[in-house]
Amino acid sequence: GVFAGGCTEEAAAAVCDAEPTALAALAEKSLLLRQHGRFAMLETIREYALERLRADGDEPALSRRHAEYFVDLAVRMKPEFKGADPAAALERLDAEHDNLRTALDWSFDHEPDAFVRAVDALYSFWYFRGHYREGLRAFGRARTVATEPATRADVLKLEASLAFACREFSLARPLINEALLFYRSVDDTVNSVRAHTLLGIIAINEGEHERAIELLEEGVALARAGGEEVLAFALSNLSYAALAVGNLERGYTA
Repeated sequence: GVFAGGCTEEAAAAVCDAEPTALAALAEKSLLLRQHGRFAMLETIREYALERLRADGDEPALSRRHAEYFVDLAVRMKPEFKGADPAAALERLDAEHDNLRTALDWSFDHEPDAFVRAVDALYSFWYFRGHYREGLRAFGRARTVATEPATRADVLKLEASLAFACREFSLARPLINEALLFYRSVDDTVNSVRAHTLLGIIAINEGEHERAIELLEEGVALARAGGEEVLAFALSNLSYAALAVGNLERGYTA
């Protein structure tokens, strides 16, 4: 009953100490449904299970274990987005979307640090699946509880990116400016370049073409000391901006 949207056998074992034979017996009695390698409950049965959890006083402990399991899952999936098969990570998180939402709500109320870790880990999932608004709301909550300066700066940066994706430029700009102040203070070249680039792209979208080119060229200048990957990122965005404003020569030479 503690799961939202069903669960895998692995999750049932980790959260509820469920053994395969017990799960099979419940499925045989139609108290659980097997669907594509997962177990699910009819909503009426789930409501009864939750009533029993509350009556027995077990709900707080099970809710904690549920949240811990799915926060850990989100964190484990984060590096997969830069691995050989990011689609598999997306599919895994798709299947657990409702459980992740439940775990985030619990963590925000009881374990704010875990909430921030999970939100950070889920950025790529929300971005690639187009759940911009959901991610933006989550990062807005994370900003209220992220107290460590480096962590807060990263939250601001990713929140700004999602705000940009939602075309909320007036929200994105102050967020990324605040993050940039921190990155400059600790000589974080890579994130400073990314911040300059986002500010430049925001300026392009708001029609501030000269300011956009200026910001992006500042980012390129910083990137020349930051390694090939971040330099390529900065140059490609400068080229895009130059072409967008009709400066073809600058765009081709960037």
